[in-house]
Amino acid sequence: MEKIHVLIVDDDPVCSGLLLAILADDYHVTTVNSAVGVLALSKSLLPNIIFLDVMMSGVNGYKVLKSIKNNVFTLNIPVIVITTLTGVSDKKLFKQLGADGYLCKPITLRSVSGIMNEYKLWPPL
Repeated sequence: MEKIHVLIVDDDPVCSGLLLAILADDYHVTTVNSAVGVLALSKSLLPNIIFLDVMMSGVNGYKVLKSIKNNVFTLNIPVIVITTLTGVSDKKLFKQLGADGYLCKPITLRSVSGIMNEYKLWPPL
């Protein structure tokens, strides 16, 4: 059975490294440290889920989220926003842009497991 594919987009090596450490044993994980080219990469990889930091330098994560959700090939891929922004207005904006959920920093095993369970992305036995 093929492993579930997870795409992590985060320019913070600590955050992406933690997500990788949590997921790497059970999932096929691709990490990128820039939002540049993420839409094209998402279309070619077709991951089962994307963890996307919205506060990156360079390309705006909000624009990347919107482009993923406005593309016929990627619109059904769950995108989980990685953020420190936890206000009601922030959550509303994420939802308006198409985010399927959010992962608040600091990241924990429990929060990541909860998201994977929510989307029924269990590792193969």
